[in-house]
Amino acid sequence: MSTCSSRPGWTIALLDKIGSAEADVPRQILLGTLAQSVVAAASLGGFLEGLLIIVNVGTAVALFPVLERRNEPLALGHVSARLVECTFIAIGIVSILATAPEFFWELSLGIYLMVKGFRPSPVTAGTTAAATPPTREFAV
Repeated sequence: MSTCSSRPGWTIALLDKIGSAEADVPRQILLGTLAQSVVAAASLGGFLEGLLIIVNVGTAVALFPVLERRNEPLALGHVSARLVECTFIAIGIVSILATAPEFFWELSLGIYLMVKGFRPSPVTAGTTAAATPPTREFAV
């Protein structure tokens, strides 16, 4: 094996380690308000997970010829497993990015209602509650 053909494999392996280490992001990157920090973390995490998808496919494609010489069904199974893994990673990215706006809406609504309080509705403002519940008479 020549050195030129092994460089892409080592590059992909290195990117695999970098892409899967998004939890080790330094705190200095995420300074700012809470909303900015969460958006920055979600964006950075989404980018690194996208990089991880590309690297997973690259790893599977790079290892396929090597594994194919030993056992072709095993090589095909490895590629299939990596593609399924990439699908699950992509679903995770979409679900996280889709629920972030809903989370901030519910958080802001909860904070607003705690600070401002609940006001009576104009529809029910004219009605008053009865002091005692109505008695019910049953026919015997």
